[in-house]
Amino acid sequence: MTDTTDTTDTTDTGSNTGITIRDAAADGPHGSIPIRVYAPSAGGVHPGFVWNHGGGFVGGDLDMPEADWVSRSVAERGFVVVSVFYRLAVDGVHFPVPSDDVVAAFRWVAAHAAELGIDPDRLAIGGA
Repeated sequence: MTDTTDTTDTTDTGSNTGITIRDAAADGPHGSIPIRVYAPSAGGVHPGFVWNHGGGFVGGDLDMPEADWVSRSVAERGFVVVSVFYRLAVDGVHFPVPSDDVVAAFRWVAAHAAELGIDPDRLAIGGA
């Protein structure tokens, strides 16, 4: 995964058409937070959805089906999806670091909505 400080393009890794996928990083209180942006290829302004994979803050990553498949599916329906790879407790961090990452990523997306092609009045967050 590319760890960038902006929305630098990487390759579209999927078999699905109509979306572009790029890796980026959001700023957080505990350091950089890897994110993956799934956006409709058509461009324009879209509703946004910040997606947090499941795993109870101890497991999971951006490549697991729950993170990738959900993000692709929602992006194919016209949303810009930002999938968050929050820090995991198994990597030696403790509460509240993982949840701080989730909140910081959401705030970062809201602050960068225009750059991401997101309508800031139509931004939601979800997770499993």
